[in-house]
Amino acid sequence: MAYLQHRLKLDLVDAANTITNFMGMCSYTPLLGAFVADAMIGRYATILIASTIYVAALFVMVIEAKLPSTKPPHCKKHDCLGYLYAAFVLIAIAAGGVRPNAPSFGADQFDQHNPVERKQLFSYFNWYYFFVVAAMVTSTTLLVYIQNTFGWVWGFGIPAVAMVVAVALFWAGSPLYRKISPAGSPFTRLAQVVVAVCRKWRVDIPNDPRELFNNEAPKAGAGGITLRHTMQYRFLDRAATIVDGEHHGSEKIDPWRLCPVSHVEELKSLLRMTPVWATGIPIFVAWSQQSTFWIGQGYVMDLRMGSSPHAFKMQPATLPVFSLLTMMIFLPFYDKLVVPLAAKVTRNPRGITFLQRIGVGITFAASAMLVAGAVEVKRRRLGFAHPLSCFWLVPQFCLLGLSEAFVTIGYLEFFYDQSPPSMRSMAAAVVWAIIGTGNYVSTAIVALIKRSTRTPTSDQGWLSLTGNLEYFYWVLAGCLAVDFVVHLLVSTFYTYTKPDYADADDQAPIAMI
Repeated sequence: MAYLQHRLKLDLVDAANTITNFMGMCSYTPLLGAFVADAMIGRYATILIASTIYVAALFVMVIEAKLPSTKPPHCKKHDCLGYLYAAFVLIAIAAGGVRPNAPSFGADQFDQHNPVERKQLFSYFNWYYFFVVAAMVTSTTLLVYIQNTFGWVWGFGIPAVAMVVAVALFWAGSPLYRKISPAGSPFTRLAQVVVAVCRKWRVDIPNDPRELFNNEAPKAGAGGITLRHTMQYRFLDRAATIVDGEHHGSEKIDPWRLCPVSHVEELKSLLRMTPVWATGIPIFVAWSQQSTFWIGQGYVMDLRMGSSPHAFKMQPATLPVFSLLTMMIFLPFYDKLVVPLAAKVTRNPRGITFLQRIGVGITFAASAMLVAGAVEVKRRRLGFAHPLSCFWLVPQFCLLGLSEAFVTIGYLEFFYDQSPPSMRSMAAAVVWAIIGTGNYVSTAIVALIKRSTRTPTSDQGWLSLTGNLEYFYWVLAGCLAVDFVVHLLVSTFYTYTKPDYADADDQAPIAMI
């Protein structure tokens, strides 16, 4: 945000939309990276190739920051963005390979047929995200300090060199990793189920699920994990219904007419998860504000840490560190104290269900938007002559940090656990797709509000720092309140999927109410 506004001279709305569009692009490419990993080359190779592309992208950013011809007044505002957009494309491709596969690859190192390691997996996602947040804290503090003190070349060059070292270390550990082979294209299997159901639309489904075609020879899931038959969406069982001319043991079975139960259950799992996916979009619309408008507010607030004119000044770009620090402090506390105490009450080894965790995160996000609106009212009343301290923004950042601690990890756990085992990279990619959709929806909402609230004296309407930005935040709070009600209904009627290794206590279907 700071780079776009101060080096490339973009205004607040253009910079905010550029950031959210880029974040959205980085959130959809994981769908492609997940497909490549799950269907073609595996998670390890995908991570290694994508990380190398990441290195190239960072060095493009170094070149962009180094050349004087890439910034105004040496070029027109939008003509200066060539190198930046090239780097954005490379970063998006790299993110597509790393984001969905890194958490799933780490989870693959736990043998889920081993009860001890399966219990350890319950804490894995908490600690994985803890270290992700630790890296983000470093980037929003140390790197921002370097960028402001030594320039953008150093600010981009240090991460580029660090990424080279990271790729080398990851490659050096190759002999130690547990690598699961790709299981083939999941989309082909899903398409086969749909076609088979259409072909057998008038076929009667047997009352006993044991009469369905259940080909046990090729395990449907990565790591030899299969899915149990469920009674939901029974109409899809037609794809596994054996009719005259289809022999159970035949080697010439047409997969477009007869599908094993495990393939049918893959499609059922995706259908069950779709409403949960949809309820995440408003959450990430709210989250995108902390990297755009909240930072923009920081630039017109008092950044001093104290009343002295010579006091140390916060950099607006470092304000999200309060959200990150909240997560860093809360995650170990949650894993070591909250989960064990909650588990004694709920008898769920995770403490609360995935969907309950997401629901709690929605309430924190709505609270953050309400607080953000109240702070904006106070800031504007004081005016620019007596700017409000930027530390009034801290509570809303902290609330959003708590929201992220609940929601992001809840989604990662939910999609990894509930997705077909052969599509777990795709499951992690879905989390990023929700984030991307939220960013694009945020861009659309910002454009709509700007167009519908502009006045002859203010082209940006509510979104101007002299307008009514609090109305925007309160609209988002209202959307989150509605989203919580919808999520509550979805969670109440959701049926958890269990693979063949699951114990009864792994994920008890405790409703949100």
